[in-house]
Amino acid sequence: MKKRYLSSLLAGCMVLSLLPVRGLAAEARTGAAPPAAEAIVYRYWEDLSACDSAVFSVGEWDDSGVFVDGVYEGYRAQLDEAGQGVYDLLREAAKDMWAVSSEQSLTITADTTAPDWSAQVLAPAWYALERDHPEWPWLRGEGVTFSVPVLEEAQVTITITGIAEEVLSGREALSAAVEEGVAEIPADIEAGDRLQMIHDYLCRRAVYDREADFGQTAYSALVNGRASSAGYAAAFKLLCDALGFPCVHVSGLGVQNTGMESHDWNYVKVWNWWYAVDATWDDIREDAEFIACDFLLAGGDTLNCELRFQESHLECNVWSGSEGTTDAVAFPYPMLYPEALLPRKTVAVFGTMYAQVSAGQTLGSITEFDYSPSFVMTVEGEEFSAYRSCWKEDPNTVLSEPGEYEYYLFILPADRSDGPFADDVAKVVVTVTMTQRTLAAAVQGTVDKVYDGTAGAGTLNGSVVLEGVAGADQVFVTAIPGPYPGASAGEDYPVVLTLSPLFGADADKYVLPPQTLTASGRILPKPLTGAAVVQDGVLTYHGGAQTGAFTVTLDGETLTPGRDYTISGGQAIDAGETAVTVTGMGNYTGTAGGRMVIEKAVPSCSIPEGLEAAPGAPLSTVPLPSGWAWLAPETEAASTGAFPAVYTPADPANYCSVERDLTVTVQSESAPEAPGTSGGSGGDTGDSSGDTSGSGEGTGGSGEGSGSSGGGSGSSGGGSAGSNGSAASSGSVSTEQSGGSASVTTIAPASTVVDGTAVAAVSSSDMAEAVAQARTGGSGEVVIAPKTAGDLERVQVSIPAWSVGQVGSRTGADLTICTPIASVTVANRSLAGLSASGGSVVAAVEHTGGSVYALSITAGGRAVESLDGGVTLRLPCPGADPGTVAVLPQDDGSRLVLRRSAAVDGVLTVPLSGPAQVEIVSNGRSFDDVSASSWAYGAVSFASGHGLFSGTGANTFSPDLNMTRGMLATVLHNLADNPDSAHSAAFSDVDSGVYYADAVAWAFEQGIVSGYGSGVFGAEDSVTREQLAVMLYRTAGSPSAGNGGSRGFADSEAIGGYASTAMDWAVETGIINGVGNGRLDPQGLATRAQVAQMLKNYVESRF
Repeated sequence: MKKRYLSSLLAGCMVLSLLPVRGLAAEARTGAAPPAAEAIVYRYWEDLSACDSAVFSVGEWDDSGVFVDGVYEGYRAQLDEAGQGVYDLLREAAKDMWAVSSEQSLTITADTTAPDWSAQVLAPAWYALERDHPEWPWLRGEGVTFSVPVLEEAQVTITITGIAEEVLSGREALSAAVEEGVAEIPADIEAGDRLQMIHDYLCRRAVYDREADFGQTAYSALVNGRASSAGYAAAFKLLCDALGFPCVHVSGLGVQNTGMESHDWNYVKVWNWWYAVDATWDDIREDAEFIACDFLLAGGDTLNCELRFQESHLECNVWSGSEGTTDAVAFPYPMLYPEALLPRKTVAVFGTMYAQVSAGQTLGSITEFDYSPSFVMTVEGEEFSAYRSCWKEDPNTVLSEPGEYEYYLFILPADRSDGPFADDVAKVVVTVTMTQRTLAAAVQGTVDKVYDGTAGAGTLNGSVVLEGVAGADQVFVTAIPGPYPGASAGEDYPVVLTLSPLFGADADKYVLPPQTLTASGRILPKPLTGAAVVQDGVLTYHGGAQTGAFTVTLDGETLTPGRDYTISGGQAIDAGETAVTVTGMGNYTGTAGGRMVIEKAVPSCSIPEGLEAAPGAPLSTVPLPSGWAWLAPETEAASTGAFPAVYTPADPANYCSVERDLTVTVQSESAPEAPGTSGGSGGDTGDSSGDTSGSGEGTGGSGEGSGSSGGGSGSSGGGSAGSNGSAASSGSVSTEQSGGSASVTTIAPASTVVDGTAVAAVSSSDMAEAVAQARTGGSGEVVIAPKTAGDLERVQVSIPAWSVGQVGSRTGADLTICTPIASVTVANRSLAGLSASGGSVVAAVEHTGGSVYALSITAGGRAVESLDGGVTLRLPCPGADPGTVAVLPQDDGSRLVLRRSAAVDGVLTVPLSGPAQVEIVSNGRSFDDVSASSWAYGAVSFASGHGLFSGTGANTFSPDLNMTRGMLATVLHNLADNPDSAHSAAFSDVDSGVYYADAVAWAFEQGIVSGYGSGVFGAEDSVTREQLAVMLYRTAGSPSAGNGGSRGFADSEAIGGYASTAMDWAVETGIINGVGNGRLDPQGLATRAQVAQMLKNYVESRF
């Protein structure tokens, strides 16, 4: 491992010697202890502990390490007797292995006189041999392995594989490199000088390259000039062997400020003491003009950048064996002398250094400093300059705050001619100040809105990206889009964005210069979803082709054909409905459906006259002309009167049936005639009486004497005619105003009650009259209220299907059936579907027991499951509390809460999608922090009972806690029965796993929320009262509102422009009632209790 120049703390702290060793006496080097060092003042190494050399011991390496043929075999001395025996055999066999060969393997053959060739003995011996003998580079290297010994008779064979041919053939090149390194070293110079010269020779010759081929060998370092730290250590030992210095190759870990990794260095013995040499870390870089000597002859306590050598170099002196071995072999290393051979001098720094940076810069990026006027560096009074420097901290540290950082300066004397030296290190505190970093803004996305006929601003569908923000700094900006340059649907409108001031935890570190951002704006065609396609006028069948005219409206605006839409369909001959499709164009897109209706024509038919029946005979005995039939043929004609009949045309598809009451005269037996002339007089009287009554001529006597009786008969005929005239109208249809709003048309048919079930049938004539009155009076509701009596369990009402369709198409009114059990209202837009099957529409409400009620509807004999416009059921519920709800029993035994049901004034109103069985349940909860006397008690009971939101704890609601945007989106999502959304909301601060993620996506899709315009939703931000009103207003579909409903409050001017219409609507509908003292407090934060009350008011206002 090698520390590169200025790459980290230790890399920058490699020092050179200031004192030459040449001037020391030679005899002083031969004693038992090294010469006394000069007194040293470590100005910046205050934690250096003094070492007592008198108690030092160098251990067994002083005596056991020996030279054999010029090679110091320190590792051999650490083996046991068996290991040394194997080592010696291997050494002798390996001497002859240098050869030029194309083979990639070598074989060592030796005799078997060694006591043990087991792997436990062979492997440590091999390891010791390759460490002691760097002159045999083929013993080690990447990929080099040796086989398990093969014993054959008196010999053992070991095969070495993975050896590079270049290494095998490079003996002469390696020998030449060693000879070159030692050739110019004078024999009479001191030991320190000789070691300095081979150290510098190696550093000049090699370059650190961890990936070099066979870089762990001395061959790679000295011949190829590239090596890893193991190659440097092997080469330095080889050079020491050549000069006769005891030297050991050491393996372990090199410690840096950024971590540690495997590393190799050397221990060398000088004057009977061991010192450390790390040529790798001294070889700074390829283009250096000098070679550092920071780790040349260092002691165990020698400091470099506040790390002792034995702290920066951790020995790994245990060989743990290889596969197949069980025992680890320890190779203890020599103990180092505490102090370095070359002492260091005092460095003094006067003055201060400064650096000014922007947020986000790293320490290593600082290249310019400011100095105080008196700044100077001296070594024992002599002024020097720094030749290099480094930071104590990791140079990749990102600066985000002003502060002080420690900085090392390396002092280089002017003249190096007098020999090796150690460069001195000064630690300086640099005061770093911060300037605001300039950012640039760029817009990503488009500004979008749906066509609304104006050039008003849209919403940024994207975000503004700040370029230049450092690391994880929190700094944001929002963009407010300006108006469009046009109002029509289209793309690529240039829209100017106004940027907000920077905000966020780190905003004060940055500055955003004024700039104009332009985004691509799009005005999207408005979907025709929800558009009303209404036929103009009424078309009646006449036998020829007809084309309908239509009016298309969307959100209160009437669209123009040919500009806003095209229409297809709408041509037909026969009576009935024809589908019409409107397709958007220009500013509109999508389709909307409508229908063209041709009404059936009223057929021309003669009303039957002169119908007679015997007293008590059924109507079936009274014949009618072709096409006519009695509606109740079984009815007995007890007396002369009018009876309902129907005329069915030959073409029933295009002509409607005609119902009429036909007069049937019931014949009575004639009195016996009497003789005399008075009969004639009686006849005259009968004529007069009959004419007066309008029945025609009386029944006069044919002879005299019975005229009185004839006159009586004539009078009786006149009475019958009068009775027939009064039966033409039942008088059961009436229209009245309802509370100053739209009028209500009511039909009150009679009913028959049997065993608690009332059955009523509404006649076609009554329905026709009701439709006529509703059209004339502008009724908003047609009510059928059967006349009943007694306790009832079930009420059933039958209505002609065609008349239900007439209510739907010709009046615009809803149809309500009002009974003592419950009332049922079918929305106007559902009536056409009910009438389509013909026959009768039969609705029944039933109290099945307890608090369970059932509603059923059939049309044309078939059960109705759902209605497009829904149906509203109103159930009597006296004394109900606000938490009372309707639930739908499910097949699995559970109950589904109908969140939009509400109990008001003793009536539970239940919106349904169709017929169903419902149960009334009191579902509200009580909380310890909301007393029964609190103004919020009812609202909290309502919110909890309807499942809109629950408490904050087991028994707490926290009514005064502010409502957040994420919580409110969740509440509104609950109110809508938690529908799925097609897409997730594109907000950077809404993770998919948070509880409100689905609710925010739905609310965004429905246009209820839009975020802050920079891709931020702000889920944890509190909601103001006016923001709550806006979100409820959008939930309700943005209905029209009167003018100035909120202007009666003293603080109405505080309402934001965007919220004005919503606040007017909320006040007018009673959703918001103010906080007292004539104030609305629109900017006040909405609490959970206030939200509960406004939700209660909102739901109740819908009925």
